[in-house]
Amino acid sequence: MASFVRQQRGPDDADQAPAAPRQTPLEVLLPSHTVPSFPQRVIGRKSPIPGVEEFRGIPYGIVPARWQHALLRDRLPDDVFHATRNGPRCPQPQEPNNSDDFQSYLEFPRDVSESEFDCLNLFITRPSATTLAAAGFDARTVNLPVYVYIHGGAYSFGAGTDPMWDPARLVLKSVALKTPMIVATVNYRLNMFGFAASSEIIQAQPEGQKRGCNFGLTDQRIALRWVHQNIRAFGGDPRRITVGGQSAGGSSSHAHVLEAILGKREPLVQRGIVQSGAVGVLGPISMELADARWAAFCRHLGAPEGDAAAHMAFMAAVAPADILRAHHELGRFACPLAVDDLTISLRPNSRWNVHLDGQEGPAPEEVPANDDTVIAVLIGDTDVEGMLHSAAVGEIKTFDQLHERLEVEVQSTEFLRSFYETYGLQSNMSKTDLHERALQFLTDIQFGYHVQRSREELIGWEGSSERNARPTVVQSFRMRVGNPFPGPAYGKAHHCVDLIYIYDCFAEALRQADTTLPADSVSNAALVDRVQADWIRFITAPSVSSQAGFVTVYGQDRTAASVDMASDQEWVERKGRLNFLERNQLFSAQAIKALAGGGHVF
Repeated sequence: MASFVRQQRGPDDADQAPAAPRQTPLEVLLPSHTVPSFPQRVIGRKSPIPGVEEFRGIPYGIVPARWQHALLRDRLPDDVFHATRNGPRCPQPQEPNNSDDFQSYLEFPRDVSESEFDCLNLFITRPSATTLAAAGFDARTVNLPVYVYIHGGAYSFGAGTDPMWDPARLVLKSVALKTPMIVATVNYRLNMFGFAASSEIIQAQPEGQKRGCNFGLTDQRIALRWVHQNIRAFGGDPRRITVGGQSAGGSSSHAHVLEAILGKREPLVQRGIVQSGAVGVLGPISMELADARWAAFCRHLGAPEGDAAAHMAFMAAVAPADILRAHHELGRFACPLAVDDLTISLRPNSRWNVHLDGQEGPAPEEVPANDDTVIAVLIGDTDVEGMLHSAAVGEIKTFDQLHERLEVEVQSTEFLRSFYETYGLQSNMSKTDLHERALQFLTDIQFGYHVQRSREELIGWEGSSERNARPTVVQSFRMRVGNPFPGPAYGKAHHCVDLIYIYDCFAEALRQADTTLPADSVSNAALVDRVQADWIRFITAPSVSSQAGFVTVYGQDRTAASVDMASDQEWVERKGRLNFLERNQLFSAQAIKALAGGGHVF
């Protein structure tokens, strides 16, 4: 059992959180987008992190009905809206909603309820006027860059209010660096509420409304539009919006970046941060497969056969708890995106187009022929993303057991021979080495391959004169630094390890871990400073320079170095493995099913 360091976040539970501040309230006047427009008051609160203000639970969209696309709110539900408590998250499994994977304890807010229809909300974190003034900025006139963060969780669980990515310390560091910014953190629909997909669902959608699936992605798009329309009231600049996220959030931010690059309308975002995810990691699957999964789901719930209208009426009335139970009983952990040809479609090169922008609110301008917007992207991953599958891999004790599993699923002995050679798997190796190589394969196939293919595609648009694509500027990162806290993952660069250093939410535990390091080593706190400075610079700098071909590696010794991906031996070997997987996609997919199962790999 990992040892945990308890760290209090602050009084977030319903009994302690005030309905409204008693002293001078943190108040924003937010004009409605009705005709005529009228001012609404948004009351915020002070963050437990001094110098930072929060406006929580702000609703940005309306869900008309289950499996219909959200609509942009043109006004808040109350003319005086108290944004002092967290908004509801989407219904979801109760586990793994904790910080156990980080091997350090953070207390989750206790005022977060669940609602299928009221979960479209966000919270805004900004520097206080006093903090800005101390740094030489006037809060009355600033137009700060904005970072919109999309949380991960396999499109199945999680919330923007989870404490591992609370942005307060990142915002405070931006002020210390004299480049202050604002962060908006988004809740959206998850699991079968946000990512159910089938032809039947599309056919049942009302005329006159946006059609298609991938509801969670279009929720995010509505949130981006809300931020674009309203962030100026909070001191933000709608012309400088960076979208970012990690894991499923990284796949989401990549989708929004693709729409910004390939879309015909004015982009809502100018920059994107793609962490440990890309379109491809969690689907998109074909509609044929989506229809088959939907049919199995409906049968499991006892939906009537025959009449499509009666069938959909039954599914629309199933209780959220029963939706979640059926998803679990079918052994499904993650929810994939789907190529529905309405919100996501295939390009001729088998990559994807993204079409999330409907006609909500004022239609954005068509892109003029001389549009010179450059989309900047920061993309990367961690060394051992495959540790997500440690439990499954841990069941394999010998090479013979590994071979037996693979033989059942993989339909090519020639592939297996090449696979063993590529990943250095052999009969006389230790169990530790066996697990390390198996996790390397799972890292490569589930995350590394898709991140690298997306990186190469994005770099291909640098300086692009393509008529149908905006030019890009690309920077890359790689997290090799390991988990700093005691436990099984200590020293391992597992999935999500980057969040420890970007958000510094485990601040006390991290500084305590530093007391155990050798005196002449670089501290974890110093790496936090470096990583936060790099993220903030990317979000706030007037322009972003290209680093195509190079990657910033945050090393196991907690230093940072720029590495040439074309000449560095480790990167050359990694590229060779990824090329092997690309040449053998079918058999590689069979191999991952043999080693990790099919519940959250697509």
